[in-house]
Amino acid sequence: MTHWQRLEQVIRWSGMSTNAFASAVGLKRSENLYQIKRGSFGISRELARLITERYPMVSRIWLLTGTGEMIDISYQPVMECKNEDGIPVYQCDILSLLTLTTQKPLYNINIPMFTGADFAAQTMSEAMSPAIGKGAFVVARRACMDGVLSGEVYLVATADFVAVRRVYERMNELVLRADNEMYSDVVVEKRQVSCLYAVVGTINIF
Repeated sequence: MTHWQRLEQVIRWSGMSTNAFASAVGLKRSENLYQIKRGSFGISRELARLITERYPMVSRIWLLTGTGEMIDISYQPVMECKNEDGIPVYQCDILSLLTLTTQKPLYNINIPMFTGADFAAQTMSEAMSPAIGKGAFVVARRACMDGVLSGEVYLVATADFVAVRRVYERMNELVLRADNEMYSDVVVEKRQVSCLYAVVGTINIF
């Protein structure tokens, strides 16, 4: 994966245009990013610093070298709970949340780096351990099938099951893979997926 491909992946993940992303991370000129697109320059340490300061869940090592995954899902900002508008936090297991119609959040929290997320809920599964441990609160943002990034973590729901897994595209199918080797891969057809959420991080709540 080239420098631009990695940068483009982060921009797509942010949901912004290239110009808006440049402004969000503190660049005075978006031309810096277009120069990377043209292959004139790579991702500098300074640019990686700006991006990861704005989005701490993005791996700086991955940005610079391509090693590892884009999202460091072990990153855990510790935030106070607030009873105001923000991300709704549910105490129930994230795997059962999508099947509950009357579940109310315990409270809402405001975390600027997770702006746009739909909810946070606990995972009681060990499938993604050690990256996402049992009991961690997972922050999820609704995603579309066309925007799936292979190797990233998603909450995937079909009529038969709900799972948090790394997702890999294969023709008209998705391969759902756990980090925990005790769990086998699951293959589902894209048309079977009823809900899809990108896992944008985990949080500690007190």
